[in-house]
Amino acid sequence: MHFTPIILFSFTLGLLTSCYVETARPEERKELVIASDYLTQADTALFSQFIAQSKARLIIREINTDQLIGLIRNADHNSGLDILMLSSIHNVLRVHKQNILQPLSSCAESLKFDTSYISYKYNYVGFGIDPFIVRYNSDTISSIDDYADLTELAHINNLDFPSMVTFLSPLRKEMSKVDTYEWAKQWNNHTIHIDDYSNDSLLLCLGTYSSLYDVSKDTILNSLNQISYPKWKSNGTFYNLRTMAIVKQAENFTVAKEFISFYRNPGYNGQLTEKLHLFRINMSLDNKQSFTPNTYTNQDLIQYHTGIERINTNINK
Repeated sequence: MHFTPIILFSFTLGLLTSCYVETARPEERKELVIASDYLTQADTALFSQFIAQSKARLIIREINTDQLIGLIRNADHNSGLDILMLSSIHNVLRVHKQNILQPLSSCAESLKFDTSYISYKYNYVGFGIDPFIVRYNSDTISSIDDYADLTELAHINNLDFPSMVTFLSPLRKEMSKVDTYEWAKQWNNHTIHIDDYSNDSLLLCLGTYSSLYDVSKDTILNSLNQISYPKWKSNGTFYNLRTMAIVKQAENFTVAKEFISFYRNPGYNGQLTEKLHLFRINMSLDNKQSFTPNTYTNQDLIQYHTGIERINTNINK
């Protein structure tokens, strides 16, 4: 029996093709690793909408700033981390100084529609505003309208060190180093840190909105039934900015950009900040009691943080 060249070619091609038929493989699931000093793995539920839309697996690694800097240094930019969510803008500055944040210029296209609370200099994207408030007992105090009142009235200080640096930085913007030191010293003389508080005689407490949002179960602070948003002169209420930043050479860079864009969306931003007891970046959409944020942005003030660190250290020697 003889085969024509065409039949022989077709037969051979069929044999070859059958050798390379592969079964379908499941698509590899996307992943996003967040490092945070205030979130835990249990908090992945906060991001359920992003997880559902992106189909990404989200991992939260709880870590403080010192550990974070050491990890990324030792890993030579192969830390396995994608996004940093840190509680204080001061800690963002510390990380920025280590040159471990992805330049935001590489994300400019996805951020171009809203540039508020974004720093291309320090490579962070703000998503929530956390004002420095005063809780007080309305039975004995009418209100605290100015931060200057805290240099005369004894009160509980509920701020950690990074928050204190952030709190004092607007003062340094307007005053000399010497005047800032004197103001901070006088303020410090009227404070008792909450960890050292042992009686119920003080009826004022300074802290961030998120930390003092609900004090009903706090045996020390539960009598402080009112919230005040003090101002500094005419420049509004001081605040800390909650941020997101991408780690340089992040393995899941595309998903990280999607995550940030998702939570800059007004709707999703409002839902996330509500759960974290923050104010959304577009405060005109917020249903909480309104206040006027300080006119100086965190980017304006971050340059003073190193000097404020030294002032705090000298005062507490």
